Amino acid sequence: MNKTSLSQTITAALRPVTLDSYQIFSNILKQQARFSCECSFANLFLWSSVYKNQWMYWKDRIFVYSPVEQILYFPHGNYVPPKELYEMAAIFREEGHFVTGYYDVPDDYLLQFPEVSEYFAISSSDNQNDYLYNMNHLATMSGAKLRKKRNLVHQFENSYPNAKAERITPANLPVVKNLAEQLNAEHIPSEFIHEENQALENLWQNFFAPELHLDGLIIFADDIAAGFSILSPLTGCSCCDIHFEKAIHSIKGAPQYLTWKVADEFKIQYQVMNREQDLGEEGLRQAKRSLDPFLQLRRNNLTFIA
Repeated sequence: MNKTSLSQTITAALRPVTLDSYQIFSNILKQQARFSCECSFANLFLWSSVYKNQWMYWKDRIFVYSPVEQILYFPHGNYVPPKELYEMAAIFREEGHFVTGYYDVPDDYLLQFPEVSEYFAISSSDNQNDYLYNMNHLATMSGAKLRKKRNLVHQFENSYPNAKAERITPANLPVVKNLAEQLNAEHIPSEFIHEENQALENLWQNFFAPELHLDGLIIFADDIAAGFSILSPLTGCSCCDIHFEKAIHSIKGAPQYLTWKVADEFKIQYQVMNREQDLGEEGLRQAKRSLDPFLQLRRNNLTFIA
C-alpha cells in the first residue's frame, strides 16, 4: 500500500453520502450482495443526518466513515486483506479522522482470513444482530410459533371489518408522517428518539427520490391510521430491509396485521425480510424473536489492539 498516495486520497476524497452517490454504491454493493442492513444505500443516506457518514472510493471499494461513531464500516466491494484493512484505518487516524476500528464485519471474512486476529481484537454483540425472516412464512403465518400472531390478525380484522392497507403514495405520505410524529411524541425523550426524528425528517424530504427505492404500507383500522412500514431492497439479493415500522399498540392486533400485510404485499418481490437489530431493548427483542426468524445475522467488530 502506497501510504503517501493513500493519505492524499483520504484527505481529498472523503465526501458526504448524497443521492448523487447512489450509482457507484449500487455498482459496488452488488459485489458482496450481503443481507446486512448496513449494506443499504437508503440506510446510509437517511441516517447520515445523524452519523455524518462520509465515504471514499479506493481500488474498486467503498469505505464509509462515521466521525460521530468513530468507526469505519466494513468496506463494500471485494474483500480487503486484514493487513490492508489495518493500514487503511491507521492512515485515517494519522490524518486526524479518528477511528477505533471496523463495524459490520461478516463471519465469512473472519473464516477466510483467520490472520485478522493478528491486527485487531474481534468482538460481537447479540444487540447488533440483524433478524432475517422468510417472506412466505410471514405471509402465511404458518406453524405453531406464529399461531398467536395469526389469532391477533384475525382479532384485528374482526374488530375492524373495513381494515385495509395502502401502498405509501404522495397523497398519504402526510398521514404517515403525522402518525410517526404522534407515536414518537408518546415516548420519553431520549437520544435515540431524537436521532430517529432526524432520520425521519430526512426520509420525509426524500421519500420519492428514485435513488432510494423506498416503498411501504400504511394500515387503517377502519378510518384510523394504525401503523406503517417503510422498506427498500438490499442490492444484489432478494431481501428487503425494514427501515421504519410503527403501529398503535393500543389497537389490538395492529402490529401483527401490519407485519402480515407487508409480507403478503411484497412476497413476490422479495424472499427475505431484514427487520434489523433489537439494540438490546428487551421489548423489541421479544417482538422480533416471536416472529420466528430463520437467522440472526451476526456482525462483528474489529478494534485496534491496545
